[in-house]
Amino acid sequence: MKLKQMSKALIAIGALNSVFVMAPIHAQEAPQKVQRVEITGSSIKRMNIETSASVQVLTRADIERSGASTALGVLRDTVAVSSDLNSETSGGGSFATGASAAGMRGLGKVATLVLVNGRRIAPYGLSDGAQENFTNLDAIAADAIERIEILKDGASAIYGSDAIAGVINIILRKDYKGGQVKAGYRTAENFSDNRSRNFSAIYGFGDIDTNGFNTYVTV
Repeated sequence: MKLKQMSKALIAIGALNSVFVMAPIHAQEAPQKVQRVEITGSSIKRMNIETSASVQVLTRADIERSGASTALGVLRDTVAVSSDLNSETSGGGSFATGASAAGMRGLGKVATLVLVNGRRIAPYGLSDGAQENFTNLDAIAADAIERIEILKDGASAIYGSDAIAGVINIILRKDYKGGQVKAGYRTAENFSDNRSRNFSAIYGFGDIDTNGFNTYVTV
């Protein structure tokens, strides 16, 4: 009889222990996911809560408000960026007539690195003055840009001497469907020769989740 009573007591104690052990497990909350972003000017991916260098971001809404048709037009109104070579004003003395570049901090286009989706792209086919290589911003349509990240500090330690003045990272759209056509005309009062006309169009199709691809064409 005593053995049976002891066995029942041990079973009861074991059941209580199981209750006490399981209770904290059900009380635990699911861990929260921290979104990770890539900071312009750094080759290391960081979390949004971490500090970084001074970065100015031009969103899609900013690009729409600018009314520009190319990346140069978007950057032209930015204080941190100057138009170092402009296809609208460059004279016949330039070897790169018809192309445009951007410079920062008064150091010119050769010290300003332009990236597309965080990667280098091929420079313009003709060097300015047969010496200075640069990225042609007229070749990048504003309709294809999702946002522009401008690193205002030098980043030569990461990218090299062409990033002494700063870095301009142009992020293209990744998923666009539909079509859009825009036309614009701009002129300055009392300056009849200071006027410009522009036209742009974009058409995209395909859904990444449904079709596994998305592509678009800009003009």
